[in-house]
This record gives sequence, C-alpha cells and structure tokens, in this order.
Amino acid sequence: MSAEALPVVARPGARDTLRPPSVGWITLSTILNLIDRQTLSILAPTLEKEFGLTNRSYSNIVNAFLLTTTHGAIRKEASTA
Repeated sequence: MSAEALPVVARPGARDTLRPPSVGWITLSTILNLIDRQTLSILAPTLEKEFGLTNRSYSNIVNAFLLTTTHGAIRKEASTA
C-alpha cells in the first residue's frame, strides 16, 4: 500500500443540493431566536404578575437567557473556525 493520499471525488452537484436547505434552516433559526427575545419582553408584565416576580428577578431570567444564547453562539463560532 502506498502512503499517498487517495483523491476525494465528490458527487457532481452535491454541494448545490445542500445549500438551499441550509440557508432555510439558518434563516428559520434566526427568526425563532428573534421571536424568543421579543416574546420575553412582551410577556414581562404577565410573567411578573403570574409568578410574583420582581423587576430584579425578571431581569435575572432575561440575563440568563441572553448569556446562554451568547455562550451558544460563541461555541458555535469556535467550532466552525
């Protein structure tokens, strides 16, 4: 056996078939992320009343949400770099 690397042969058009679904999923995930953020702010009065939250406890929930989404985005960028 030779130590030379074997050439990788891609199926013609394989890359093109993956592109539209990938763009669609990225777009959908971005839209859902923005909706989640807006939903938290819209539901603030209801959540505070329903669960007896103070402004400080509600802000802790929002900060936890934002920190986890930021952490996820940073990890995703680090894994793709």
